Amino acid sequence: MSRVVVVGGGIAGLSVAGLLAVRGHRVTLTEKMFELGGRSLMQERDGFRLNYGAHAVYARDRSAMQKVLDALNVRVDFATPHLDMVRYITETGRETGPSVSLAGLLHTKLLPGFRDKAHFVHAVLSILAFTGTPGDSVSFQEWLDRRGWTLATRNLLLHLVATNFFTEQPGDLRASTVLGYYRRVLRTHHPVSYIVGGWGVLVQSLRERLEEAGVQILEKTAITALQFEQSALKSVQSRKEVFEADIFVLCAPPTALKKLVADTPLSPFVVPYAAEEPNTALVYDVALTKRVRNDVSYVSDMKRHVFITDPSLYDSSCVPDGGQLLQAIAYTSAKAADDEAVLMERRKAVESLYDAYYPGWREALAFSRVTDQAVVQGIGWGREQKRLPMHFHDFPNVYFAGDWCDAAGSVSDVAFDSAWTVASAVGMAF
Repeated sequence: MSRVVVVGGGIAGLSVAGLLAVRGHRVTLTEKMFELGGRSLMQERDGFRLNYGAHAVYARDRSAMQKVLDALNVRVDFATPHLDMVRYITETGRETGPSVSLAGLLHTKLLPGFRDKAHFVHAVLSILAFTGTPGDSVSFQEWLDRRGWTLATRNLLLHLVATNFFTEQPGDLRASTVLGYYRRVLRTHHPVSYIVGGWGVLVQSLRERLEEAGVQILEKTAITALQFEQSALKSVQSRKEVFEADIFVLCAPPTALKKLVADTPLSPFVVPYAAEEPNTALVYDVALTKRVRNDVSYVSDMKRHVFITDPSLYDSSCVPDGGQLLQAIAYTSAKAADDEAVLMERRKAVESLYDAYYPGWREALAFSRVTDQAVVQGIGWGREQKRLPMHFHDFPNVYFAGDWCDAAGSVSDVAFDSAWTVASAVGMAF
């Protein structure tokens, strides 16, 4: 079988390395940081375990993540939030719970009138029955506007897309991506799940499986140069070592690859993608010394584009005894990174929602952690955005994987899908 070098030890790198190793390839995985996981790392502090960024897994029974874990025989525990603990605050400030059936949608308070509700049911059925593709040039807003649904129905659909794709501009997303995602989600038995123990548990489980499969894992090993012979990549090198292989899978974002591929034949193919904006959000975690509320696991403010989850309600391992851990996410854009006024408004919106639903949180605060521009996805799903291909025909032994690639799904599942696609392609080609 072939020798493979995987550059980058995030979720995509771990997944593709494992998939190729269990198929008999000899795999070396390099990671420049001191530990694996990429953006799936966890921070441990004073008995609290915090994920970096959002930690939800959508439609896991129909996800690329589950497909990868099954193929690797990796088992992790999942928790599912109780729907009776979910709250929505409508545009008019009205609080309501979710509707879990088509009949329930006809009585939901998320929409004001019966016509709006009937149109929403029709929208759900239309998405389920939709078998074509509107093409990557059609935005979700354009696709919606071609339907005869009411404004309230369209706005609710946009809110749901904003929540699942972590964006304040859901109408700009590719319609094909959104429709494909919801065709999967609407058929799932597990709409939202959380990994018990957090993403760090998944990373460790993948690491152990890779070691069992014979993968050579090299941390603190930054790849600094690529050596080509015409269109074939022959080796990559760190400061101390040269790694020759038959196949190379580059699992680093285009912004990181830009310097690596400079002055190589790959440069004109990869560098343009480094200019594409990531999908970002403001993440505001609060660690509390005591529980201040026990009956709400999720609350979404539809007007201010903020939501809060309580991972400690269904995963006691992330807090010390009696503690509570809350995570709020406010949608932003990469352009807001340099606008302190916008970021301050987003922080205040989060704190206002904390005040409304978790009174006493300020007094019980052990510490907080605010990430103004947490990267949710390496390149967003905007209609005008171009995502890195997983393979260029000009370079037969070079592949790419990560959530910046043109794979399927949303957020973390893009990384898993790209890994699955690349491993399958390598299996057919080599």
